[in-house]
Amino acid sequence: MGSVNLTVHFAPTITFLESPTSDHHWCIPFTVKGNPKPALQWFYNGAILNESKYICTKIHVTNHTEYHGCLQLDNPTHMNNGDYTLIAKNEYGKDEKQISAHFMGWPGIDDGANPNYPDVIYEDYGTAANDIGDTTNRSNEIPSTDVTDKT
Repeated sequence: MGSVNLTVHFAPTITFLESPTSDHHWCIPFTVKGNPKPALQWFYNGAILNESKYICTKIHVTNHTEYHGCLQLDNPTHMNNGDYTLIAKNEYGKDEKQISAHFMGWPGIDDGANPNYPDVIYEDYGTAANDIGDTTNRSNEIPSTDVTDKT
């Protein structure tokens, strides 16, 4: 009797992608299967995410053709909230999945508010977005707020 080693090559599949969890660092956990080992690329709000020492992919466990890891984020803020897309690719194909991540609310704004609208940004100042740029001096049109008794 003889034996044969059989290697099966196949396109990557992202079998698990979950919302961020906080442990020592923030982690967006994932599991990817593929042979040969897939190249991983992250996108943030549709643009390539350039990894750094503060945001990087970590593979924690490898089981032959299965890779368990996370996108690790050190001290993310409201600026890191958004959509994260993972693309796994090898010579046999690719797969992609997306997750929305919320790390913290915008400073000074309720969590439910959307800071992309000018009325939210300017409401505390009593200035609408279209008033900016009006440099007309209208100080003579503003009624006096002096309430002292002049008699």
